[in-house]
Amino acid sequence: MDIQEETRNELIRLGVTNLGGFQFDATEEVKEVKVDYERVAGTFDPEDLLALLKILPDQAGSIVVVEALRISSDRR
Repeated sequence: MDIQEETRNELIRLGVTNLGGFQFDATEEVKEVKVDYERVAGTFDPEDLLALLKILPDQAGSIVVVEALRISSDRR
């Protein structure tokens, strides 16, 4: 399973239904993920994003994901 598929699976596990807000670059080896989701926008390292999503509890919902992304992007 590649990192894009793994990330999408994590988003589904969290209950995020609008996956269109997460755009992976088109290269064979994904180097960045552009996020524009519920007024949170930024560019993330795929491994960092996946690690962030994996620590969130099952069915956490989009509000938790948005807050985690906001905190994560503020720290960059």
